[in-house]
Amino acid sequence: MTIQVKEFDMLIEIQKHLNAEGSRPELAAALLRTINRMHREYERAWVKNHRPKPVPESMQKQLAKEEAPLMRRLLDAGYPLEDMDHHESDLYVYVTPLSTKVISLTCVFCKILGTRWVR
Repeated sequence: MTIQVKEFDMLIEIQKHLNAEGSRPELAAALLRTINRMHREYERAWVKNHRPKPVPESMQKQLAKEEAPLMRRLLDAGYPLEDMDHHESDLYVYVTPLSTKVISLTCVFCKILGTRWVR
């Protein structure tokens, strides 16, 4: 059974009116059950049609690398651990060509992904 959005909204308004009036509570309850069932069917149909395709393995590796914390990225790039310090969520590193490159790439990735670059 297909129902238009306008018709669905009208059913909800009728149910609200019957429920507020209180004269036909059994009818309001039956209408609410029907509305809920239709909503669940709509959600199932939407999920079936919008199921994402599996992410290729090469892309999963790239995304995992992009989601790594800044400290892990610096260590993976070869920045020495003894040249790092931190306080709570702040990370302190010396300005070197390597640290500048890693931090710049982190900013670019996070701008593309729409996330904060400090993790």
